[in-house]
Amino acid sequence: MFTGVMIACAFSVKFVGLFVVLLVGLCTLAELWDILGDISRPVTYTVKHFIARAICLIVLPVCLYVLFFYIHLTVLNKSGNGDGFYSSGFQSQLQGNTLHNASMPRDVAYGAAVTLKIHRTGGGYLHSHWHLYPEGVGARQQQVTTYTHKDDNNRWVVKRYNKEVDKEEEVELVRHGDLIRLEHVVTHRNLHSHREPAPVTKKHYQVTGYGENGTGDANDVWMVQVVGGVEGDIVST
Repeated sequence: MFTGVMIACAFSVKFVGLFVVLLVGLCTLAELWDILGDISRPVTYTVKHFIARAICLIVLPVCLYVLFFYIHLTVLNKSGNGDGFYSSGFQSQLQGNTLHNASMPRDVAYGAAVTLKIHRTGGGYLHSHWHLYPEGVGARQQQVTTYTHKDDNNRWVVKRYNKEVDKEEEVELVRHGDLIRLEHVVTHRNLHSHREPAPVTKKHYQVTGYGENGTGDANDVWMVQVVGGVEGDIVST
């Protein structure tokens, strides 16, 4: 039982603790194999050992792991500087966060101001600012990068690729396969790419902010592709 408690403590702190689980698991299998091979022992003896190890080394650690997370999320339930590292769904549970109990549309419409976040733990938001790329690094245009904290420079307006959004028109939802432009809310420049090598990964193209007040060129046009989606599927948050 003590071993099970220590296993729970190990991988509740850091996932590298799963190596401890692997080590204990291998040792347990070796011990059970020796017990199973001892023909002087009755089968019930082996079954009892198996059940005891299953409860103490599997069920108990899992229950403690869930309990530790429950305590953690119950105590640390307020907004902080690291909110941007987590998904919008998780942020909506944090008291003081702008998304907490906020009412917002589920589907994305043209004219909406959105933030785009990398879909993995610790991923940053698509971000731009007034600074230009330095001399010798592709085109000397506005920098586009990612940023892990919440900031006004993470916001982009979704626009049709061939015309401006008319507030008098009926709301139109963005769909899989649509061609769009993304205009940076603060600088009013479009998300843009061209045949210039990226600053870090030379096999990719440079991405910049280009144009003025939403006016740019054909390299500002992007296609919306939903993973696993088909043409016409509505884009949801």
